Amino acid sequence: MDILYGFAANPDAPQSGGGIAAFLPFFLIMLIIYFLMIRPQAKRQKEKQNMLLSLKKGDKVSILSETRLEWVVIDMAIIGIGCITAPVYASNTEDQVKYIIEHSESKIIFAEDQEQLDKLLAIWDDLPALKKIVVMDKYIPCL
Repeated sequence: MDILYGFAANPDAPQSGGGIAAFLPFFLIMLIIYFLMIRPQAKRQKEKQNMLLSLKKGDKVSILSETRLEWVVIDMAIIGIGCITAPVYASNTEDQVKYIIEHSESKIIFAEDQEQLDKLLAIWDDLPALKKIVVMDKYIPCL
């Protein structure tokens, strides 16, 4: 019967103090690597992403869309960067959309398609807090 002590499975191999004592130096090295290298890098990357979107923690972001996979992904991303989702029904009229975006003070809105984009463009001038519109589907302008 082989008994595992630390990382050595060979009974002839020199044994350290056994159990957790053999694992402790490895664990400490991994913690140091995480806190000195990986964690600050992830924090800087998150700051860059927020800066690109000009969002701060607590800002509101709207989603104007039917229920779909992208809605959930965008919602999780909004929550992940510390912002607040202000959902808007795709069936709402222009006035209702304007009311929700205006009162939520959304800075960015994700629109599902051309139909939703047209609603937003019709009320764009009345929404000074709204800085960007991101369309999920391809936008093909009518010429």
